[in-house]
Amino acid sequence: MRRYFVSLLLFGFLFVFSGTLHGQQLPSDIDFTTVNVDNLSDDQLQQLLQKAQAAGLTVDQVCQQAEAKGMSADQVDKLRTRLNELTSSSPQL
Repeated sequence: MRRYFVSLLLFGFLFVFSGTLHGQQLPSDIDFTTVNVDNLSDDQLQQLLQKAQAAGLTVDQVCQQAEAKGMSADQVDKLRTRLNELTSSSPQL
């Protein structure tokens, strides 16, 4: 019985922990290798920012993950600038 309880506890811990790790990722519906930040509307960036903030990510973390997913350094700089502009102009975020 004790072994069963320990196994169940371990499984529960892994389940919760994996959900936390998964929750701190950028949306996978964006192809960061080909996206051109100049072609993204403010509404699209606002949606990305809201999803990122819901996952507990900062603008810097969003940019780091975008770069890790293949976004060029130039596009990452543009993304950081536009996201920072949105956060500074939106007091509710």
